Amino acid sequence: MPAAQAAQARQELAGYYAYGAALDAALGRLLATLAATGLDQNTIVVFTSDHGDMLGSQGLFRKQKPWAESIRVPLLVRIPGVAPRREPAPVDAPDLMPTLLALCGLAVPGSVQGRDFSRSLLHGTPSGIDAARLALYVPFHEWRYDNGGREFRGLQTVDCTYVRTRDGPWLLYDNRQDPAQLRNLVHEPSRADQVAALDARLTARLQDVGDDFAPGRDIIRREAYRLDAHGDIAYDRGTLPEPWPDGA
Repeated sequence: MPAAQAAQARQELAGYYAYGAALDAALGRLLATLAATGLDQNTIVVFTSDHGDMLGSQGLFRKQKPWAESIRVPLLVRIPGVAPRREPAPVDAPDLMPTLLALCGLAVPGSVQGRDFSRSLLHGTPSGIDAARLALYVPFHEWRYDNGGREFRGLQTVDCTYVRTRDGPWLLYDNRQDPAQLRNLVHEPSRADQVAALDARLTARLQDVGDDFAPGRDIIRREAYRLDAHGDIAYDRGTLPEPWPDGA
């Protein structure tokens, strides 16, 4: 990380590790209670998170960014009677709901965007999922337009991370050769074919889920979100004031 962020990163890492230790203890108590009551025999346990934290990597902090520290999260699934195994394929958060429904023997609604990877968990069968979709629909709060935030869409695979903004291709990292994501390859002539192929895959994936990659401001208007005094999305719905607030 840049030297200028080192002191802040050390402080925040200390808090991050403290939270991790506390969470580990709490989860241990939960699992012990399930075992003591016998509920562990018919309970699927899922441990995951909604986002990571940059913690000074790339000179950035917090969430919403398309780098590994922000987008990668833990995903542990414990199923009674199923031996532990590691599934290397990336999955999307929306994939959890149809997967859990399938594990519980319930029908998966045809309207859901997620993909069922229950057979992979149960039998080690390849899931067919080879890419997770990345998206920041509206830059707000910790990564607003006025401090570098921008709309993006992308794909995360085992091998690479590809991200584009509304202006075009933005990031390409070789996650095997460059796991710290220090070298952006998106404009390397030798990677032009790879960028084109990934961009086409991303376009197809967005079409599959009905994502028109609209500007964040248009999404706010379309969804009728209210803005607060700072131009951020307020957490209660309402009518967007018109015209768009200065500086938003």
